[in-house]
Amino acid sequence: MLNLLGLSKPKAKGIKVTIEYCPKNVTLPYKVKKLINEASLKVPGTSKEAAKDPFGFNEKIVRVGEFLNEQQVQHLVEKTRSASSNFDSIEIIEQESIKPELLMD
Repeated sequence: MLNLLGLSKPKAKGIKVTIEYCPKNVTLPYKVKKLINEASLKVPGTSKEAAKDPFGFNEKIVRVGEFLNEQQVQHLVEKTRSASSNFDSIEIIEQESIKPELLMD
């Protein structure tokens, strides 16, 4: 009944985003690892005039493997929490501190 009146929350479309936190990367510390059921995400990004500034805040399309700043991650989290969001979940994971390093002799 609530759905007929338009009062119920629409179901999420199952878009899941996994973001990896990379503490060694100072300017853009978050990396998009997975986009499930979505080719790309629209997040605030830098404009053509301010392309040198990594902390700009205009629209940009982000794909898997691209880096985000804190404002962009905050935008995605707030968008996910809103009722009109298409996102199912956003998961932020810590980068593995112990990675197998290749030793070249």
